[in-house]
Amino acid sequence: MRLPWVWLQGAPAVIDVKCTGTDGGVDRTVNVGPGETRFVEVAFRPGLMGSRCAVLEAPATQGRAAVLAGHRAVGP
Repeated sequence: MRLPWVWLQGAPAVIDVKCTGTDGGVDRTVNVGPGETRFVEVAFRPGLMGSRCAVLEAPATQGRAAVLAGHRAVGP
């Protein structure tokens, strides 16, 4: 399954990534330093009693491979 991805570009900053489902929501703060690239996976799982989501930071090799295999949802 190919997952969509989003490209965020800008000055080094702390970025708050959020995911909300019917069971509530989760968020993860990602600190991006000068010259760094970070990869964050947002997993959404529908279920019988409601939807769940998770936000996980992925290692660079895993994140880069996922981006190369996926479809861009938003970006430059």
